[in-house]
Amino acid sequence: MRYKINQLHDPRGYSDEVVDTQFPGVEGYVGPIPIAPKPLSYSQDLPLFDQNLALDIGEKDPNGLVAGEPGAKLDHGKIDCSLLEDFGLALLAVAEVATFGSKKYSISGWLKVSNGTQRYGSAGLRHLLKKKYEEFDKDSGLLHASHEAWNALAKLELILRDNPETKKRLLK
Repeated sequence: MRYKINQLHDPRGYSDEVVDTQFPGVEGYVGPIPIAPKPLSYSQDLPLFDQNLALDIGEKDPNGLVAGEPGAKLDHGKIDCSLLEDFGLALLAVAEVATFGSKKYSISGWLKVSNGTQRYGSAGLRHLLKKKYEEFDKDSGLLHASHEAWNALAKLELILRDNPETKKRLLK
C-alpha cells in the first residue's frame, strides 16, 4: 500500500509546531510531523475530523467518506462475506460433515492427505454419483450432497493455498 499524507493535524490537541522529518512506518515520506502535544481541554469544541488529513491507501468508503472521518468504513469493492448468510443451512450441513470427518480421522488432518486435490475431487464425484441412487451416506447418515460440498471445498482450499497470486488477492 502506498501512503500519501498531505498535512498532519490531530484535532485532539497536538501542537501546530511541526518539524520536517521522515514519517515513521511510511517509506519515502518526508513532511510535517506534530511534535509537542498540548493538554486536551474537553470544554473546547474540537472538530472530530480534520479534512486536511488524507491517507491515500487505495481503499474507499462506499458513501464517499474520507478515511478517518466518523462513520467511514473503507470496504468498497471488498469481498462481501455477509452474502454467505443466505447459505446458512448448507454451511451447517457442510460443518456437520466436517465434524463427522474430524471424529473419524482427525481435526484438520485432511490438509496433510497426499495428493489431496485429486483425492477430494474423486470423493466429491463419488458422492455426486451415489446421491443419484440414495440420499444419505451409509457411513455417516448425512446427505451425499453435504459430503459432495465438503469435498469440493476441501479441493478448492488446497488449490487456493497452492496459488500464491489468488491467495494474495483473496487475503488483501
